[in-house]
Amino acid sequence: MLTRGRDRVVHGKEIMAIFAGLLLKKPVAYWLDELERARMPSGPISDVSQVCLAIHTCSRAACRSRSGIPSSLICRRFRHPREGA
Repeated sequence: MLTRGRDRVVHGKEIMAIFAGLLLKKPVAYWLDELERARMPSGPISDVSQVCLAIHTCSRAACRSRSGIPSSLICRRFRHPREGA
């Protein structure tokens, strides 16, 4: 059993592989609903483009533009120097 923290650390890679295999079988929304039903605090992990398109990010950009930082610098897409868009 992996009941002790030390055991989970020692077998961390195997545990992560098991969870990744299970989690990838269903969409994020399914898991968020299941975790909410189980009263487990959770939330999605967003990539940079998802963060920049999120309503709260853009509304925060409006707040920052009043503080002197142009909102165009906060909600703006950049090309990665090696990876592209």
